Amino acid sequence: MKVGSTIKNLDPLVGLWSAWSPAADGPGAVFLVPVDDQARAMGLKYAVVRVLVAQNASANVLTVIRTDPSRPELCGTPKEREKKEATR
Repeated sequence: MKVGSTIKNLDPLVGLWSAWSPAADGPGAVFLVPVDDQARAMGLKYAVVRVLVAQNASANVLTVIRTDPSRPELCGTPKEREKKEATR
């Protein structure tokens, strides 16, 4: 994901988010900052993510590495989040 690009409603983040800068959390990791009111309503200052861009743009996969403030339920790949939810 390039700095300056945006994503919208990519599970688990809702609303419009902008890639602010590269992050030191691994290859391809970027800081995302909330852009619109819907994204800001999540209460996050930023999220560090890695986006796996598939050939089919509707199949992009978002891996949340960390958030500020910390929201562990948002972290991981979609399959990892699904497993966390199933064990609750």
